[in-house]
Amino acid sequence: MFLMDRASQPHDGGSGETSGNPSQVKSRVGSKRLDTPGAGGSAQKKRRASGAATDGAGAPDGAGVEVVLSDVLPGNYQIGNRRFAGLSRFAGKLLVNIREYYDKGDGKLLPGNKGISLTCAQFEELNKKADRVDVALGQDPFSEVQFKISENRFCTVREYGGRYLVDLREYYMDREGGEWKPGKKGISLTAAEQWVKLRAAMPALLAQLAQGGGTATAVAATATVSPQGNDNTATTNNNNNTNNDDNPPALPWGNSNAVVRVSESKYRLGTSKKFVSLENWKGQDVLDIREFYEDGVEWKPGRKGLSLSVAQTQSILGALDAITAALNAQDVSYALDLSNKRRVTISNFNNSFMVNIREYFEKDGQLLPTKKGISLMPQQWLAARDAIAELSSRMTTQ
Repeated sequence: MFLMDRASQPHDGGSGETSGNPSQVKSRVGSKRLDTPGAGGSAQKKRRASGAATDGAGAPDGAGVEVVLSDVLPGNYQIGNRRFAGLSRFAGKLLVNIREYYDKGDGKLLPGNKGISLTCAQFEELNKKADRVDVALGQDPFSEVQFKISENRFCTVREYGGRYLVDLREYYMDREGGEWKPGKKGISLTAAEQWVKLRAAMPALLAQLAQGGGTATAVAATATVSPQGNDNTATTNNNNNTNNDDNPPALPWGNSNAVVRVSESKYRLGTSKKFVSLENWKGQDVLDIREFYEDGVEWKPGRKGLSLSVAQTQSILGALDAITAALNAQDVSYALDLSNKRRVTISNFNNSFMVNIREYFEKDGQLLPTKKGISLMPQQWLAARDAIAELSSRMTTQ
């Protein structure tokens, strides 16, 4: 598990795929061929998982496709030469690992950089999107299509070198906070073989997830509030899980601009990894707007974000409508000064307009932005409005 986790991490100069861009994908085939499904039946277990994939451009009919548990890599379904899909557990979490392996020459398979580990919720979402992926493969004329399987993971149907690929990849937000870019965690599956075989293995993998207690559940949060007074709120499920400030819920289902109450003093901005919370710093109440990250099964605060004093929070509270109007009007000249070096602005990056709450520094008589701050996309800002209005009413001065 340690080696598999290491292999899934980005490495500078590594041998994995460096981008989701098909022009940057390079295929490398080793000299030693592994057993493939249907070949050498005596070397494979007779337990099978069957499924179907629709016809698509460059993808054969998936009816009757069978994949088998391989003796080469026990517990995994072989979906291509040196490519396998199977379950693994890391930090108590059950994952579906889709990865390419390599042989160092001693006959033992080791996980390579090409691959991705999906949580139960992410794999279930991929399964839900599978039919739409097949439809995208059958387009005539063909055009690239992308499907979201989590906040920062996507399934992209693309063409490269005359072949149709299904790319499963993790994306990251660039430093400017305005554009999603493909990362190193991921793998491109050939539509004609590997995607079809993964689809065939999906029912068996989902059954294993259910048996292992890994099936996804809805958010065990309390109430949800939808901005602008609409009724399209995120759904919740009253299960036995209890959420607290140190363990935010899984990605909520439903409206991406709905604010989800995690605890008495913490709200989540839709389906993003950004939270607004009421904290106490050195005896003073502060409003913290921050992006979190997953560390195993625990959410931890990241570097992107900042804490606002009572006065700064009141300034934003009084300008909620003005900020929203400026965002809707795409007015990049708008600026609200919170202090001599903090302000709220509207920025544009690659035609994506967002609300920036950021700290600045002075150079040559000009104020320039620092990394201390956070950028909120329109749907995140709508959710933040409600969270700020609710939490600011409980802030006290001493």
